[in-house]
Amino acid sequence: MENAPSIAEQLIPGSVGLALCATGSFFFTRALLRAFTARRWPTVEGEVTQSQTRSPRRGAGSTAATAGRRTYVTYRYTVGAEHLEGRRVSFGEAWDASVSTATRLAKRYPVGARVAVRYDPRRPSSAVLEPTAGWLAWVGALGCTGLFVTLLVELARVLR
Repeated sequence: MENAPSIAEQLIPGSVGLALCATGSFFFTRALLRAFTARRWPTVEGEVTQSQTRSPRRGAGSTAATAGRRTYVTYRYTVGAEHLEGRRVSFGEAWDASVSTATRLAKRYPVGARVAVRYDPRRPSSAVLEPTAGWLAWVGALGCTGLFVTLLVELARVLR
C-alpha cells in the first residue's frame, strides 16, 4: 500500500497551478475589460497601410495543413498633431486562424481603406479597429478563472 502524499507534496504543485491560472486569468480578463472600455474611446479616421496573411513560424513536425494563418493589419491615424501607427484589430484575438478566417479579415481591411480607429484618450498610441474580444480571450478568461477556483477549493480542502 502506498503512502498518501504529504501536504507539502500537494501544496507545491497546487500553488504553482494557482499562480499560473491567476496569471492567465488576469491577462485574458484584462483583454475582455479593455474591449468593453474601448467601445467608449474616441474615434478618428485612419488608413490601412498594410494588410496581409502569413503563416507564423512553426516548429518541427508542423505541416501546411496545421500551420494556420495570421493576419497582419497596420494602419495610421492622427490624434491632435501626433501621427500614430496601430496594429491591433481586436483584443485577445487568436494568434492563428484558419486560412479562410485570415483571408476574410485581410479582405475586410485592404490597403488604402479608410477605417474608424478607436484610441485610448489617456494613451493615444493604444488603438483598436474592432473594440471586441476574440474567442480566445473568452475561453481563456473563463477557463483560467474556473481552474483557479477549482484549485483554490482543492488546496483549502488539503489544508483542513
